[in-house]
Amino acid sequence: MSSSPPSSPRGPSPLLQIALYLASVLLLGALLAPVLYASGKWLAALLVSFKQTQTPLLGWVANKLTIHEFDSYFNRAFLVAALGLLWPFLKWMRLSRHALGLAPNPLKLADYLMGLLIAGGLLATMGLALLQIGAFTAKPHPDWSALLTQATLAALGASLIEEWLFRGIFLGVALRASSPAKAIVFVAALFSILHLIQAPDLNAKDRPTRLQAAALRSADWPALAAQHAANPAQNDWLTDPSLARFAPSHIGPTSGFAMTAEIFRRLARPALFLSEFLTLFAIGLILALARTRTASLWLPLGLHSGWIFMNTLYMGSTLTTKALKRGEFNLGSGDSAIPLIGAQLKIGLLPLAVLLLSGLAVLWWLRLRLTKLPSSPPCPPSPPSAASP
Repeated sequence: MSSSPPSSPRGPSPLLQIALYLASVLLLGALLAPVLYASGKWLAALLVSFKQTQTPLLGWVANKLTIHEFDSYFNRAFLVAALGLLWPFLKWMRLSRHALGLAPNPLKLADYLMGLLIAGGLLATMGLALLQIGAFTAKPHPDWSALLTQATLAALGASLIEEWLFRGIFLGVALRASSPAKAIVFVAALFSILHLIQAPDLNAKDRPTRLQAAALRSADWPALAAQHAANPAQNDWLTDPSLARFAPSHIGPTSGFAMTAEIFRRLARPALFLSEFLTLFAIGLILALARTRTASLWLPLGLHSGWIFMNTLYMGSTLTTKALKRGEFNLGSGDSAIPLIGAQLKIGLLPLAVLLLSGLAVLWWLRLRLTKLPSSPPCPPSPPSAASP
């Protein structure tokens, strides 16, 4: 009796499962954002009313909950939704290390250090060039100790979480469902889009208002907390008029969906696509290539850590110049301007060119590391068969 052919797997495809996870994150984040906002402002006002502003931990919490507006709460809600739904997603996928295509890496330390050197070294070189051409200027007397600590923690934390999620899980799942080229492009695009889902800065843009708001937040933030509890409209002046629908008195149950729509509207701008999406997409391609060619996360971890560390260190020790703010390093003008250099090292066509050099350096290392891999041990000879009686 012949055996029956294997049955096709039931349920959605792996790529559809990823899409459903992301749609669920967007939905849950939009629902959570107004709840987090209302809860945070209520708790801040409560702590202020109980005169806890000088208590070390409680005062710090009340301060942060007060000075941050709906954009920050939305971003946190998106992160909470992504992390909260991750475990159910993993259980649904029934994933394992072997199923994700990961293998032990005998060159893990060399991969990590080379990734740090390539990413951090080229980014630092570009940063020095930007100082020379007048796009940035050195900040007077930066707190190097605090800055190094911040850069190190950001590099280690973000790279571990994002590489495990994007190159470990998402890319591993995509590789099971499609060809390597399609999987790499899919996950790189996913990586880019999710990094661009950030709420716009709601603070008023004109300088006098910003200075007045900054002084109030630093010197008399308990008054802001009390005003929000009594009459949120008193704090509406902090919000940029073009985004007045996200002012404190207008936040409601549907504000999270309105913010999501605003974010995707901004993503459709050609200038943003050319200046930020392509840069993030190039980063995603390089990291995915490093992961697939090494069957390991160590090289992408090193690259990712190097980029974050150097970007955090550079942005914390420099200031943008008036020339950059005036758009002298842009192609075109207005909302359609494409920056050659942006306000961060990850924005602009010049960073994109540096990333292409980084990709070439990664390809060079991938070829060189093949000569350093240990040779497979020869198979032991088979034992002689027993003699026939």
